[in-house]
Amino acid sequence: MDPTFNWPTAPNFDDRIVSYVLDEEHFKPAPPMELIPDYEKETFMGFKREGTRGVGTRNYVVVFSASSLCSCPWCERLTS
Repeated sequence: MDPTFNWPTAPNFDDRIVSYVLDEEHFKPAPPMELIPDYEKETFMGFKREGTRGVGTRNYVVVFSASSLCSCPWCERLTS
């Protein structure tokens, strides 16, 4: 940190949280989604295992850096 930087002594912003009010008179709901055909409900994106082991799925882990200050090297170490 730069010690010569003049930090504000008081908050320099306003907290303005405006409550949402539903306009019921002009509200129009979205049209319903189409139903999924029965044959698509019985499937998933997996793979068949060898022999009698059935089926499996692939698992994915997302490593997301929320800050550029120090998490990038940490994410790189975690993924190597």
